[in-house]
Amino acid sequence: MTLLLRSRNSRRSIIAVISTMAILVVGDSMAGSHGPPVAASGPLLKLAEAQFAGLTPAEVSLLAHSDLQSREVDDFAAGGTSADPSDSSNDPTGADKWPHDRSVRAELIRWMCVDPRAVALIDPRGIRLTGARIEGKLDLSHVRIPFGIALVRCSIPEILDLTSADVATLDLNGSRTNRINAEQLHVRGEADFGWDNHWWGTPFEPAGELDLSSSRIDGSAVFGTGVFHASKNPAYTLSPEAAIDLSESTIGSDVALCCGMVAHGMVDLDRVNVSGSIELSGAHFENAGAVAVTGISAKAGHDIYLTDLPVYGDFQAEGLVQFPAARAGGLFWVNHAHFKGSDGSPNGLSLGSASMRILSWQQVELQKNAKLDLGWASVDTIVDDEQS
Repeated sequence: MTLLLRSRNSRRSIIAVISTMAILVVGDSMAGSHGPPVAASGPLLKLAEAQFAGLTPAEVSLLAHSDLQSREVDDFAAGGTSADPSDSSNDPTGADKWPHDRSVRAELIRWMCVDPRAVALIDPRGIRLTGARIEGKLDLSHVRIPFGIALVRCSIPEILDLTSADVATLDLNGSRTNRINAEQLHVRGEADFGWDNHWWGTPFEPAGELDLSSSRIDGSAVFGTGVFHASKNPAYTLSPEAAIDLSESTIGSDVALCCGMVAHGMVDLDRVNVSGSIELSGAHFENAGAVAVTGISAKAGHDIYLTDLPVYGDFQAEGLVQFPAARAGGLFWVNHAHFKGSDGSPNGLSLGSASMRILSWQQVELQKNAKLDLGWASVDTIVDDEQS
């Protein structure tokens, strides 16, 4: 199997191709310069000063960087002392100790997205910020945002609301957030909730459910290396056992739940419609005694992968993985996969009534009476080995 990870400049997506068992990773490295803007000026900043008193250095940096007339060369505005997301000073795990200077008000970001005067002054590259703490609830629900938003290695301690929002691109790589409400979100390009060819040093990690149900993402949806958790407070959870809810969503390219990603709670792919492939390789899904991954009536135009990846290891699931009535246009590949569970609890892989051209079932470990269910499945070719 070959995985080709395109760079951001070529509209990166994850494409799985049956060829060899080698992995080719093509990615560009980020070389950001250090330090906040040397000169903070511009019409966007002047407009904001008339609306918001006492702008923090991080807010000034964001406004100066986002200005259409900005001469900033850094890829991101610096919330702290460095515009390089990989700099250790931008690690959001220590955000509670960051000074007030690194705070950006959520209402300022919303104003940049909704005030026509501000929108007209923002560079097409959009809002790009690293190493900042977002103060207050960031509510972008029902807002059409003509540019992209990238909050990379930021701290977003309150609920992020993207319900029915429309945004050019969305990048939350390496950030620590609260739960995210994003039902019926429309992303016109890529949506990155994890690794996207750059090692930021920390995984994207929301404290509660990431709800993307009934969303539309025209590019790829990437969750690689992220750590996801089901919400602990039932009052904030529509699906109490879900860590990620992509049910009834439409994805224009690939869905990548891969590359060392860990989900504590169910991943819901029911009735998802993916033009490309569903990639679950090198990921861990943990929901002991219940359903770990559900893909009822899921559709993949190309392939579905539950395999290993170099560096990230084997596919592992504790709990039931089910794709009943799913449709894969090509291969359903299960290789170097481990299905775990406890006696008497549902575990294994259920493909009842699913349809695929090829089922590859090799180097598979079934623990605690885990089973492969192919009842009423339609498969042209099965490839397996004696061990499995």
